[in-house]
This record gives sequence, C-alpha cells and structure tokens, in this order.
Amino acid sequence: GARAIKVFYRPELLSGKESRELVGRFRENGAQILAVSRQVMTVLCEREAMEGLVATFQLLETSPDALTLPEQTLVVVLDRLHDPGNVGTLIRTADAVGAEAVALIEPCADPFDRKTGRGSMGSLFNVSLVRTHDPALLFTHVRRAGLRIVGTDVRNGIAWGEGILQGSVALVLGNE
Repeated sequence: GARAIKVFYRPELLSGKESRELVGRFRENGAQILAVSRQVMTVLCEREAMEGLVATFQLLETSPDALTLPEQTLVVVLDRLHDPGNVGTLIRTADAVGAEAVALIEPCADPFDRKTGRGSMGSLFNVSLVRTHDPALLFTHVRRAGLRIVGTDVRNGIAWGEGILQGSVALVLGNE
C-alpha cells in the first residue's frame, strides 16, 4: 500500500484511543508527525468541517504488466472516466467488493484529486491502482493472468448475483 510521508494533526481533536493508535502506526511506519494549530489545519483541509488529521502519501503507480494478479480475483477497469467524484466512488465500490486492483484507462480523472479522495473515503489506499494509456497492454496482461474481460452496457444488464462475475474477472466500466 501507499506509505505516509507526513501527518498533520490537531491533538485536541484526536484524543481517543483509536486516534492515538492511528498516529502511532503512522509514526512506526516512518511518517513525520506534526501537531498543528486550527488555522494550519483549516488551510490544509480547505473545508469547514475537519476530522483533525491530514496525511501526505508517497505517490505509487503501477504499470499493467507489473500488477500481480492472484487466482479468483476481480480487477475493475475504468475506461476514460472524467468526473473525479465518480472515480472515487468506483474505487470505494471496488474496495467494498474485494477487488484486487482498479485500472484507469487514460485520459481519466486524477485518482489523487481531492474530489476523488473524498469519494473513495480512504479506499484509494486499500486497492492497487494502475494507470495506462495502453489498453491493449492492460488487456493482454489480464488475459495472460487468466481473467475474463466483462464489459458493461447500460441497455442490456445482468444482475450482480447472476454468476457473470464468478472466477477471475476484469470488469470494464465505461465513461460517463
């Protein structure tokens, strides 16, 4: 997963046991921990409501052929999505259903955009991300790994539970 580089926090907002443990885990993993004032946190968050913690992470990107795909896996492929909120929501959904990775076919909304991050609700850091301008390379790699490629069609649907997603699948979702 991604590694935190710096963590900014407001001690008065993170006084519970879970909060202290979270900050401790960041520290153990080598992040620089910085207590900040309300004013600094307001600037960092760019929002009225703040949770009390902001972290910067090392940017990790993987090319399609470097992605390790175990048996019985799901990869969600986002084909040229433009809206960062939609990308974030689909990353969150992929995480919720246990996807191994999310592949973004460019041009695609930036997965590290603030709106994407908010939409993902933290799932951005739970699934592997692949960005590519070469869909042929991506699909060659997933086929070699034994995944079936399943496309979506708004006019012709099959319910999620009807077996189409059993086994190893690369589920391709088109743009808006």
